[in-house]
Amino acid sequence: MGMKANSSHETIDRSWRVWQHSAVAQRYTEERSAALPEVHTQDEVMLRLIPYPVEKPISVADLGCGGGRLLELVLGAYPNAIGVGVDGSPAMLKVARQQLAQYQERVQFIETDLSQPDWLQILHKQSYHVIVSGYAVHHLDDTAKRRIYEAVFDILKPGGIFIHAEHVASLSSRGEELFERAYAARLAAFRQEKGQSADFSEVYDELSGRPDKAANRLIPLERQMQWLREIGFVDVDCFWKFFELAIFAGSRPYE
Repeated sequence: MGMKANSSHETIDRSWRVWQHSAVAQRYTEERSAALPEVHTQDEVMLRLIPYPVEKPISVADLGCGGGRLLELVLGAYPNAIGVGVDGSPAMLKVARQQLAQYQERVQFIETDLSQPDWLQILHKQSYHVIVSGYAVHHLDDTAKRRIYEAVFDILKPGGIFIHAEHVASLSSRGEELFERAYAARLAAFRQEKGQSADFSEVYDELSGRPDKAANRLIPLERQMQWLREIGFVDVDCFWKFFELAIFAGSRPYE
């Protein structure tokens, strides 16, 4: 979601590790995450996709949990749930631990690099009813993306669901432009609601030069849903979309 990296930071700024920078993590968790377009609708859709009654003691994993917003959403709705948040950024995990302090008896956090093949070993001690991910996997290359989807299928319980809120590629420059303008308008409005000065053009230019944009590895939504089907997920569908933001999901069939 940025300005082209300078030569001294070329590797960092073009990989997911830009999120290890405390300034990037703080800016996103304090502002841009909350300013995502239709964020409350996104939350409602994700909760409606969970196929279990709220009293059920489910287990949930959040891959690329960032500041813990999705994990907090599920734990708040399911009082008997236990959860694990997985992220490769110590800065993000610090925010998540603070954000979910009230759930500390029901949640644990794991620092691991999802781009590496061995991350699954950490989670393989348990299977999960629900696995969520929010705007994280798109920072990885296509091989790592598909490897994560395969791993998710392996650690889901039969009947369990994978719910993915993701930044996907537009199929046209028009679609990309519409998304960037909608995001800038929402962020400007968010700042104005906070009593801050926020000019649309300035916010648009800021988002165009955000340091994490160069780390995006966007691919079309349909390609990712097709991967899920090939892996064995059923009921694969897109349940919400707003330009380049999408919520899609698939379930592991009962055996």
